Order: sequence, then structure tokens, then C-alpha cells
Amino acid sequence: MTGRLLYDGEPPVPQKVTVDKDVEVCGKCNLVHETLLVDPNSKGIRNVIVMLTGDLGKSVAVHESYKETETADVVFDNEHCRFEPHVVLLRATQKLVMRARDPIASNVKIDMSPRNPSINITIASGGTYEKQFPRAESMPRKITCPVHTWELAWIVVKDHPYMAATDEQGNFAITNVPAGKQEFMFWQEQAGYLREVTVGGKKEAWQRGRVALTLKPGDNDLGDIVVSEKLFPR
Repeated sequence: MTGRLLYDGEPPVPQKVTVDKDVEVCGKCNLVHETLLVDPNSKGIRNVIVMLTGDLGKSVAVHESYKETETADVVFDNEHCRFEPHVVLLRATQKLVMRARDPIASNVKIDMSPRNPSINITIASGGTYEKQFPRAESMPRKITCPVHTWELAWIVVKDHPYMAATDEQGNFAITNVPAGKQEFMFWQEQAGYLREVTVGGKKEAWQRGRVALTLKPGDNDLGDIVVSEKLFPR
């Protein structure tokens, strides 16, 4: 399943970060706030989260193509005084490997629901810290740095691999989604649920960012999904 999320309006310019900690390192990184990143040419919205929904604990048939990565490590870096990736996609069977890549210590605070333990740790420069979150979360969870307050990321924990985050041009792809009627949720950190969209020139209202789709075997292209700029507070 593929598609592209586009911003309906003049693309906003990201605000520059005011660096007030570890200026000798972070002041050289040309940082911007990443809560809303829109490509000025394509109007693609970056870091929109797309995920198959369903009741927590409900099993989802997983295609055999995902077997190889079922227990693979997922790397999460603190480098150039920012988190990378901005959206972490993690299966409950996988391990999150956090790395401190800068010449200063890294602080990582992940606020989970009661389903998983939250963490607030410091990783020495060049060090790593590994953690597994064994239960699926219904919503993306926030990752922050208590020291460098501009650092922000999100983690999605699911018991299936059918999730994605849009790239710089707003594109996403989720391969081998089970055919049939499936429900997906679209969420962006500043807008929250993507409720007001235009698909194929027709305006749609998605309750809590959810849309039911009937997928056929093989490729399913949703095309351009244009998101109302009213959803993004300034």
C-alpha cells in the first residue's frame, strides 16, 4: 500500500532552534524544530505516521516477508544534537538500540503508557543502551531529551509490521498488507489525528484519523492525500 501526504497551503518554514545547552557542540548543528516539516516543492508532509489499527492484543496475520526482521535490532541515534530517526517504528518482538554519537552524553526519555515501562536514561558519549517494549501501544509515544529540550522524536510499538512514516516528499509504503477490509490511522505530531483530507479531489472526514480500506491482492496506491492546513496550529 502506497500514498502521499500533501499540505494544503503555503509550506511553513521550520523555526530555528535556540541552542542553550552544550553550545560548543550543538551550536554548530544548524538545528530546526521538526514538529512540522513540509517540502517547499512537492508540499509533502514528512513524518506522518500511518499504521494498521485494531484492538490491542488482536493478532494480525503477518506476511512471511517480514519473518527475517521479526527480531532485528532497530537503531535510534542521538547525533548532531537531534534524534534520528524522528519516527521510530518498532515491533514488540524487536529490540531498540539507542546510541550516543555526539562527543557529549545523550539523554533519552520515553514516556510509555502503563502497558510498557517508561525510561529516562543517560548514555555516555559513544555508548549504547538496549531496551525491548514487549506490548503494543495504541498511539505513538513521545521521546524527549531532558537536557536538550528541543530534541523530540516519536516511537510506534506494534505487534505487527504494518506501519510507516512519510519521507521528505510525503511518500509512504507498507508492503504485503493482508488483502480485504482493513482500517488505518493517519497521525501527525502537530495536527494529531488527520481528520480533514481531500482524496481524489473529494473532501473526506476521517473520524480520529481512521479510514477503512478494502485492499486487493498486490499493489494498492491511495494516491495523493491532501491535508487541510487548518489542522496544524501556528
